[in-house]
Amino acid sequence: MDQLQNVLLHILEIIDFQDDKQAFIEQITQICLGKTIIAVMKDISPEKQKLLQSMPGLQDKSVEEQMSYITRTTGLNKEIVEKKFLEISTRVLQEYIEAIIPTISQKQSQELQEYLKKVSFSM
Repeated sequence: MDQLQNVLLHILEIIDFQDDKQAFIEQITQICLGKTIIAVMKDISPEKQKLLQSMPGLQDKSVEEQMSYITRTTGLNKEIVEKKFLEISTRVLQEYIEAIIPTISQKQSQELQEYLKKVSFSM
């Protein structure tokens, strides 16, 4: 999860993002966590699904606390949940990059592509 946040921060710096970077990163992280919850729900019993859905204020917890709650509640291995999160966050980042490419300068686009190659992230 820290990797996602670090990559996002660097991308936002490259494209000269003017709004609150930390708030945006938190929003994207929450989207990825939400999609992860939806994805793992397919692999758990209806009883565990209800438990996972019923946690009030889950989004107010830290990312680590949320991931811990997901693994405890679902009974799924932590590595499985983290792998699902990584798959989803990669997809979300790809979609974001595809959306911003037409709006940034040629220089920013080149710098972004170089950075993504360096961190082994494909577009």
